[in-house]
Amino acid sequence: LLPVRWRRLAASFVVIFAFALALVDLGYLDFFGSIVPLSALAALHHLGDAHATVFSLWHPQYLSLALPLAVLIPLWTLGPRAPTRDRLAPAVVLAGLCVLATPAWRGLHELATSPIGARVFSERDNVGRLGLWNAHLFEAGRTLERWIGADALAPAERERVAELYQARVATRAQPRPLARGANLVVIQVEAMQSWVVDAEIEGQRVMPFLHGADAEALHFTRVFDQTAQGRTSDAEYLLLQSSHPLRTGALSFLRAENRFDTLAHRLADAGYDTVSAHPYARGFWNRAVVHPRYGFARSMFREELGPGPQIGWGLSDAEFLSRMADVMREAPQPWFGFFVTLSLHHPYADFPAPMAELKLGDIDGTALGNYMQGMRHADGALRGFFARLRDSGLLEHTVVLVYGDHVAGLPRTPELLALEGIDRWDPSVPVRTHLVPAFVWIPGAPVHGRDDRLAGHIDLGPTVLDAVGVAPSSSMLGRSLLGPRDDRIIALPDGSAIANDRFWIARGRDQVSGGGCFDPDGRSRARDDCTAIAAAAADELWAARTVLDHDLHHSAPDPLADP
Repeated sequence: LLPVRWRRLAASFVVIFAFALALVDLGYLDFFGSIVPLSALAALHHLGDAHATVFSLWHPQYLSLALPLAVLIPLWTLGPRAPTRDRLAPAVVLAGLCVLATPAWRGLHELATSPIGARVFSERDNVGRLGLWNAHLFEAGRTLERWIGADALAPAERERVAELYQARVATRAQPRPLARGANLVVIQVEAMQSWVVDAEIEGQRVMPFLHGADAEALHFTRVFDQTAQGRTSDAEYLLLQSSHPLRTGALSFLRAENRFDTLAHRLADAGYDTVSAHPYARGFWNRAVVHPRYGFARSMFREELGPGPQIGWGLSDAEFLSRMADVMREAPQPWFGFFVTLSLHHPYADFPAPMAELKLGDIDGTALGNYMQGMRHADGALRGFFARLRDSGLLEHTVVLVYGDHVAGLPRTPELLALEGIDRWDPSVPVRTHLVPAFVWIPGAPVHGRDDRLAGHIDLGPTVLDAVGVAPSSSMLGRSLLGPRDDRIIALPDGSAIANDRFWIARGRDQVSGGGCFDPDGRSRARDDCTAIAAAAADELWAARTVLDHDLHHSAPDPLADP
């Protein structure tokens, strides 16, 4: 089909591209449980910042994929045959290719028009069902369809979304404004997982401040990480908008122009001054664009915060939080501060020796050891932040939320499993340990201690709004954790579902053939036992992503507007 002089170049390109795509897909599957989406191109310029994480995902055995490159040797060493002038040959070849491609195209069409195609939660499933190339074609087709607006929402779908959101609003408990009108600080801690709060190593408590915070704060111990491929940026959206992020790609790039209705908007309407801060480049995760869209009146990044002691990419947590405590002391009250820390980042390749506080023995210098040093530093930074708020008199009328943005992504070594309290491996372990801690300090309120109710990232925003007496918007799916316990279901981005007495683990990041149902302790159950919770999670994820895809955060009247 091509002129002779171009055939070797074209064949070489196809072979090299196939190798590169498979290599990148393996790393992406290892970390995110999916193939590389077309939407990832929007964040390609961040590859330089995240190169260490990217390279840490590749393993030496992946080089076996390079074996097909050997076909390039005879391709370039052997001379091409003399061209023939058979005019029918191109048509015959093209017809043959079309015939061979027909089953694949039929499969793609059937999947795209089926209910399964409308709710894909696992690209791994698509690779198994369609093959690698076809899975990429299917994902690219869906993405392009959305970009050109061909996936307009049908009236019946819009009505279904409204029904789901109205039903969620109807389940909200009565407000419990324990600190009405108080200032609000939310601190999102990079990669802080639940297990590390109680971890000890060589007789040393890793996070002594947070471990002892139960005496003054509500400590929610079963908050599931609901971030997807946007990781930290997803956590910001989950907290601020109290809704689920995109299945693939980062909404901070792909939906940056949406008209959100977040905590910051609600608090600003209630008279709060709003400020966000992050000690890194303003363009990272597109924050300079997205944070104003999230409703913040002002934002501070590396350029505004200035130089100082660094750990990893940005200001150390101690320096960053100390500066923000000084900023908030001068801000008009009431105020809402949203601070995103950064001190240590995956793959935890090193930690500055002068700042290391823990004696770690055999794990010193490993990813796990460096991670624990970073968490010890974050813990001390939080202690110092609270001390500065107390010294300035702000703590007695400030609600504070501290939570982890996502799990750490550490290799599951025997040492890590022991720290997580896992003595027996089963397919539910990755989900059972997919937890981040959340602490809420409410001044003057007689509420503190550990609370093991089920929760997700989306529940944290409504919780602090409840505490300060501000109503959430109707586009927020989460529910306050200050009310009575309920039978909520926690939806994870891959379609897994968590209930009080059972887990549905969708086939995805860790392969369980076709999905599986488990007890909370990991024992297998009949799949039918989880049918209802899996369907509820699928409905919630579909509704949340539909609102995000079609910019519907403000589309319906707020049912909370009129008492």
